[in-house]
Amino acid sequence: MANTITVKNIDELKKANKEAKPGDIITLQNGEWKDVTIELNCNGTKEQPVTFKAQDAGKVLISGHSQLKL
Repeated sequence: MANTITVKNIDELKKANKEAKPGDIITLQNGEWKDVTIELNCNGTKEQPVTFKAQDAGKVLISGHSQLKL
């Protein structure tokens, strides 16, 4: 069964990224995520991807010297 994991800081995101199972949803808590490196390397499948999303559309801001590594 898929889980929804809401994270509020980069440490929680790193932990969720490591522990996510196929079908899980990782939700970034609303607010500014400044100067973060977000490295996504979890193991979803075509049928059950791991999904990353904002808590509320337009309410998560990734700013500063941030990076997204896929």
